[in-house]
Amino acid sequence: MMPLVSAAGADDEQRLRARIRNTRLLLTTAALVMSVYLLASSFVTTVLIPHEEFEPGGAANGRALAWLAHEHVGRRSAPSTTSAPSSSCGSPVPRPWPD
Repeated sequence: MMPLVSAAGADDEQRLRARIRNTRLLLTTAALVMSVYLLASSFVTTVLIPHEEFEPGGAANGRALAWLAHEHVGRRSAPSTTSAPSSSCGSPVPRPWPD
């Protein structure tokens, strides 16, 4: 990442220090965004998925976000998102939900 981060300074040493500071800021911001996403997704899956689905053999065991997407988003958007008969490589697209 560091070569892509720009910085201002009077000489090479000042620009290097500014790039290091800006890179730290970029990585810290990315870590905070990912942490918020992780905590939010854990909270949402805990609240929205019934406890029985998390049990071994349950539909959400090991795939909670996929289960939520299928239950709440997939049924409304599935026909419109898979209207093409094949993927970009030419092989058939598997349909994980019933028609």
